[in-house]
Amino acid sequence: MRTPDAARRKATERRGRRAEWLALGALMLKGYRPLAMRVSASGGEIDLIVRRGGTIAFVEVKARATLIEAQGAIGRVKRQRFSRAVRSWIARHPFAGSLTLRADAVFIGGRGWPVHLRRRVPDRGPVADGQARAALIAPMSVRLRSAWLNGFCTTGRSRNGSRMPAPP
Repeated sequence: MRTPDAARRKATERRGRRAEWLALGALMLKGYRPLAMRVSASGGEIDLIVRRGGTIAFVEVKARATLIEAQGAIGRVKRQRFSRAVRSWIARHPFAGSLTLRADAVFIGGRGWPVHLRRRVPDRGPVADGQARAALIAPMSVRLRSAWLNGFCTTGRSRNGSRMPAPP
């Protein structure tokens, strides 16, 4: 016999997996190619890792009743765990050091289309050796935290579709 908490956890897990598949489908329609799903490393988890051209996007997926609730669901602790997992993944995949890295989010609220928010991690140039790669990985948590804080407040487009300047 299942407890109500166990049944609720299972239902939440099922909704989360469904949201990740919806997000992956939306990203694939935009031309992204999946590299990994549900990567757990260093006490954190990355929902999706996708690539399009010379860019790798580490994607956090949040599904809530409304888009506002979904955007509010990414807090400081989640960003720290996500950052640790990204650093760990990059350390195990040296090819990523020479590519553009992004910390993205896909928010799913209600019955609408998933909202994909992109935020580029500041570039440090190509990584040539282990020391340079370590220099890239070390400040990743600060750069990703900045990307999450600055990038997930706006879609990056104005109402008329023109590009908005990045937040200061």
